[in-house]
Amino acid sequence: MSVSLDDITPNNVGMLKKLVELSTLDFSSDWFTEAQSSEDLFKFGYFGEIPVGCVKAKPLMAANASDKSAPMGLVIEFLEVLPAYRGLSIEDKLLEHIETVLRERHLHTLWVLSPLEWASATLEKRGYFSAGDIAELQTGYEKRLPAWEKKL
Repeated sequence: MSVSLDDITPNNVGMLKKLVELSTLDFSSDWFTEAQSSEDLFKFGYFGEIPVGCVKAKPLMAANASDKSAPMGLVIEFLEVLPAYRGLSIEDKLLEHIETVLRERHLHTLWVLSPLEWASATLEKRGYFSAGDIAELQTGYEKRLPAWEKKL
């Protein structure tokens, strides 16, 4: 079977909600609306024709930055793959996509927020390291999430 990526559409938002339920994270209804307009920063991972994973990233602005148009990098705030499909390179494709967007935007740092144990091994394998508790990454979340970092 082939692995591919595609945009979030009104037809597959239900699957996105299922993936979010699996992750134990809570997002507002605005987050789901934003999903449909995020273009290159929000993708579904497909195994064949079945959506089985998702990644969502956003630009990270420094809290004290005077120029709010220049992000420090990108932060992946959601990464999930259905358990039965983990290890089939879907998570790799999702991460590769966001890394490509990072390069295209001439940014150099990518952070991943993930409380998921399965993601830790994947991130370490791809060269990410534990970044500890970075306050700027944690805005808008109910609980502190482990952060991973990679310089490209």
